[in-house]
Amino acid sequence: MKLVSSKKRVAAISAVTAATLLSGGAAYAYWTTTGSGTGSATTAPASASVTVSQASLSGPLYPGDAAQTLNLTVTNDSTTQNAYVTSLTATITTTAGASCDASNYLINGVAATTPNTLIWTGQDLAHGASAINADNTIQFNNKPTGQNPCKGAAVTITYAAS
Repeated sequence: MKLVSSKKRVAAISAVTAATLLSGGAAYAYWTTTGSGTGSATTAPASASVTVSQASLSGPLYPGDAAQTLNLTVTNDSTTQNAYVTSLTATITTTAGASCDASNYLINGVAATTPNTLIWTGQDLAHGASAINADNTIQFNNKPTGQNPCKGAAVTITYAAS
């Protein structure tokens, strides 16, 4: 067997090494680049609305009677959006006018002369869902003065949700 000369052997090893390095280098090559882009989204045009309804009281309001429960149902009227109700307020008006005003009534034990904040734990209502609240009361405010103008007066409670 004939031995390959040292020069030829070094040349062959160098060629194989060079080929390996070149092909290996190709595996690590990459292009650099930059770029940018945009995206978009839309939000609903309006928020959901809610309706507050009240169940009938257990009877008429009289001076000196115990408080009656205000059974309220809050309903999300939207068919697509959730509604978060943070608070409820109640305002009282009567058909008797100034002679029998809101000060003749108590909501949660406080004279109803301004919108009273009702007891309400903030709730997220799914579209079409309702929540019932029976943690509030109304009663006739038994003042030390005559309250005859309130006899037979229709009392309207207006609720506002926020």
